[in-house]
Amino acid sequence: MLSRTGSKTTHSRTPRRTGALAPTGFAELAGYGSRSRNSVVNSIPVNYNSSLFKLAHTTTARTADSAKAFASTFFSNPDDVEYIEYPDGNDPLLRFFDECERYNVEVLDNASALAEFDALQTSAKMNESIVFLKNQLNLPNYAELSPTDAASAFSACAFDIMLYNVTTQWCSLVSQAFLNHLEYSDELETFYEQGPGYKINYEISAVLLQDIYAYMKNFTTGDTSIVGNLRFAHAETTLPLMTLFGYGNRTKLLASWTDEQIDSRGFRSSSLGPAASNIDFRLYRNKLDQKYYVSVWIQEVVAPLPGCDGALYCEFSMVEKIWSYYLNEYNFETKCAV
Repeated sequence: MLSRTGSKTTHSRTPRRTGALAPTGFAELAGYGSRSRNSVVNSIPVNYNSSLFKLAHTTTARTADSAKAFASTFFSNPDDVEYIEYPDGNDPLLRFFDECERYNVEVLDNASALAEFDALQTSAKMNESIVFLKNQLNLPNYAELSPTDAASAFSACAFDIMLYNVTTQWCSLVSQAFLNHLEYSDELETFYEQGPGYKINYEISAVLLQDIYAYMKNFTTGDTSIVGNLRFAHAETTLPLMTLFGYGNRTKLLASWTDEQIDSRGFRSSSLGPAASNIDFRLYRNKLDQKYYVSVWIQEVVAPLPGCDGALYCEFSMVEKIWSYYLNEYNFETKCAV
């Protein structure tokens, strides 16, 4: 199981947030832990034991808090849980985006990588949104507001709802059209920095896929006693992995799209990468044929694995074929070399 923490309304051109998990975030992860326990019931032990479970998180306080929140309701003895913290600067599994130099050169530090996002910042849609916000704030015509200011208002509204369930403050200043345009601005950034905008964005998550597969394979051969491998990371971790598997539409998003095209787009990071986004791999053994099967759960809902003909339970041998290239040929160090 892999879960992300934090808000999706991040701006990657600024330093990543490293603060503690908000109370609402803790409650959300605790709720996820409780629902997960109710889902698996007693098919895996209720009591934590280090020989059966592995819980890992990144170096940030927020992912550590998320792991503890989940464990508080998933296990009957949460105080006994041991956590693995991957060190800053040496975390290729959960922070592969930091460890891949080629990704940083070609995407994160490349001024042209976000051309569509940048184009939207100077578009008629953004100008209309800025004029609207100025009017709502009763600012004079000569007052200067930037796209960043508009994005801050959008984020403030989002946080008011997410953290406090309040719509009478910042949200009272914005219209649906304003929200749609600013959401799409975020969407363009996410699509081209973390999603299917560039192949390298999601292929680097194969290093994590290889580790996930290795645990499942070792379980089928009796080479590990681990029945629950739980990891807590970031949107930059979960979204690329989901994209690698084939979830989400890969049609290129354009700044020039009309409102109708934006509304009908296939890629929705709000579905693939909401706060507390999660992806869960479950391994089953059929009592009749003794074969192993894999099911994938996205946001706590079982989802057909792309490439397995719509099956909710995909035979493990088929999963190995579907993932063959990334399991057997993809090399993280080679692909990330500059």
